[in-house]
Amino acid sequence: MKTKILFIAIFLFATVTYSQYNKKDSDFLNQNKSILVNKQKLDSTINYQWNNNIQWVNLNKTEYLYDINENLILEINLSWNNNWQNNTKMSYEYDNDNKLINKIIYLWNNTSWINDIKISYFYNSLNDFQTILTYSWHNNTWQDSLKEEYTYLNNLLSEKILYSYQYNNWEFLSKYEYSYDNNNNLSLETYYYWDNTNWVNSTKKEYAYDVNNNLISVIYYDYIFSWAPRTKKEYIYDNYNNLITDITYNWITTWEYLWKNVYTYDTNGDQMQQIEYTWDTQASTWTPKQKRDRLFDNNYTFNDLVLPFTSLADVSIFTHKIDNEIAYSWNDNSNNWINSYKTEYFYSQYTSDDINENQSNIILVYPNPTSDFIYIDLPDLIDSDVLFEIYDMMGHKVMSSTINSDTSLDISHLATGIYVYNLKTINARYNNKIVKN
Repeated sequence: MKTKILFIAIFLFATVTYSQYNKKDSDFLNQNKSILVNKQKLDSTINYQWNNNIQWVNLNKTEYLYDINENLILEINLSWNNNWQNNTKMSYEYDNDNKLINKIIYLWNNTSWINDIKISYFYNSLNDFQTILTYSWHNNTWQDSLKEEYTYLNNLLSEKILYSYQYNNWEFLSKYEYSYDNNNNLSLETYYYWDNTNWVNSTKKEYAYDVNNNLISVIYYDYIFSWAPRTKKEYIYDNYNNLITDITYNWITTWEYLWKNVYTYDTNGDQMQQIEYTWDTQASTWTPKQKRDRLFDNNYTFNDLVLPFTSLADVSIFTHKIDNEIAYSWNDNSNNWINSYKTEYFYSQYTSDDINENQSNIILVYPNPTSDFIYIDLPDLIDSDVLFEIYDMMGHKVMSSTINSDTSLDISHLATGIYVYNLKTINARYNNKIVKN
């Protein structure tokens, strides 16, 4: 049976975002209130293709459905063939703490949905991944296919082992080992494969960061009797820590250009344009290849949006509400940009009215946005240590601290951008997003 491997980056957010607190309001904390928050909920996206230099034509569509906690619970992908036709479907199931516990992928067989893949997620006492099991549908039952086991050291992922299910046993497949610098930034990722006897070196990545903890380079190596460099990617930022250029190199006997991306931002910090170039070796110059333009609605910030975080590849571009994206290809003959693809985002107004409880039972993290310090107020009912973690939008842990009382934390060293924080207690986890100015 062919093993299907699926890696998913998961970001789970709480229902309510506290936009900004300038001080602790004790009167507010002791009131029973229902808070109404108007948001824009992403319901669907439609991709179009430019047809014979004439018009945009439908290509595919994705529809999203959420539960009352703003968790994505259903995603349907459709393709266009004179009408919208079902293609694939994904359902998501969460526990009472809004942690993803099951994902099921279905295929359309022209008349009904049929099971294809199921992924189940299991967590340790700190609500980090402990095991992920992947099943394949065969003979009308879910059958073991793949297993991932996670190991942590000092609350940081140190090892991930993958197994495939063969001949009624879990067999080693591959392994990842992770190392970190003094700021808990990922510094080394080493990949091994199993040769039925030993773990064998295969590839590794070395990561480097600037003083603001921005990723500035990744070097990829292959193991061929010894470690040999293969490719390198460098990242350049502006004074606001926005990524403005990434350059990819290929190792021959020295590092040689392959391609680069240049990013442009508007005055609101939105990544409005991305241009990809390839290196013309003969002319020794960069040649444009593709371009992507985005149109934003700045009436709605990231905190005002309900998004399918378990589905989108990159939520960090949603600094504000995105209305559409247009992709272009460069025409060497006419020396101009030609329409290629377009994505339109469709939203509906969503009113969150989910809080109707004593606010003194809620953990407060404020101000949000912030530029230097955040303050954390713990309710009296929490009588144990709380693990506070911050992740960037790529899923990398950038900060970790254990607290047991109201406190302040300095995050001025973090790069400007959107982050996810986790507050973990023995019995629960609190998740939300925070903006660093």
